[in-house]
Amino acid sequence: MVSVLNPSANFSLEVKSLAAVILRRNISTSSVDTGDAFDAANNANLWIRLSNPARAFVKSQILESLNGVTTVNKTLTHKVCSLAVEI
Repeated sequence: MVSVLNPSANFSLEVKSLAAVILRRNISTSSVDTGDAFDAANNANLWIRLSNPARAFVKSQILESLNGVTTVNKTLTHKVCSLAVEI
């Protein structure tokens, strides 16, 4: 989903904004999911469950997105910045 934020990705601003919000809510380092009552391991924080290479990829994609969105839309820039702060 982080690839949707890439400035060269051919998605509308609405889709990119939604991707940023969904990622922020699901990848927050302080958030815990409690939706899976049958498998407690699935409730662990998503960021913690990601491998180190996956975390590095996500970080690099977010930073790349920030480099490209600064002139596109302030609302999208704000949402991507909020996502970056979460990780």
